[in-house]
Amino acid sequence: MDFFGKEFSTAGSGPWKWSVEEDGIVIRKKKFGFDELPQAPVIHRAPITPLDYGSVFVYLPGKYGKKQLLFALRDNTAAMAAIDYVKQKCDEIASGGKGAVFNYMDRTGSRLCVYEDYLTIELVRTRFVALDSGSMGAKRINFSDITSITFRNPTDLTVGFVQFSYPGSIEAGGRSVADVVNDENSILVEAKDVEFIRKVVDYVEERRAALKNGGGATVQASPADELRKFKGLLDDGIITQEEFDAKKKQILGL
Repeated sequence: MDFFGKEFSTAGSGPWKWSVEEDGIVIRKKKFGFDELPQAPVIHRAPITPLDYGSVFVYLPGKYGKKQLLFALRDNTAAMAAIDYVKQKCDEIASGGKGAVFNYMDRTGSRLCVYEDYLTIELVRTRFVALDSGSMGAKRINFSDITSITFRNPTDLTVGFVQFSYPGSIEAGGRSVADVVNDENSILVEAKDVEFIRKVVDYVEERRAALKNGGGATVQASPADELRKFKGLLDDGIITQEEFDAKKKQILGL
């Protein structure tokens, strides 16, 4: 990962430099293993101007408590990727090693996690579109409740997004950037991520059909089929060799 060992801070953050390594997060030169963290970090806001800064709340064990870590706009992409990595590791630990099938974080820090029978969207509002910025918590949507999925490709003039609708859901209106960012059922999609999001949508649609046809029963794939699926993700650059090797051991029971 390109962000491993990269130090993040801002001009006003003093000694509170932080970084992420393969097995933990380092704050003021002290490393905390992912298994020590009481919960996953929460993104407070994403920076939108060179004079602004991003911030994330990290929950540490015992006396260390909750810390607010900062990062500059120039480091936004790397910092977001680093925090998403920490979230994924916390998610894997909390779920006994299974974790999500797909993880995706858009440029505002909002996060989509897709599991076997449901998905979660953690909406992060920005000060650009809302006075109350920060994460609103993760919202769970069961595949069986989804009535439609709307996916729009990004263009030079319009924002791309994927939206999940269900009975009683309320979607934002004009589909501008502000609309999508404020829509708790949508995630922004950039041009570089279109193919990945297509795979996510295809997976959700396949699982919806399987759940509907099987009365909610889980369709069990063979180990060979599972390995082929993850090998495809590796070949597409969606997962790393390390992640593939870990999945291979898990599937084969090694």
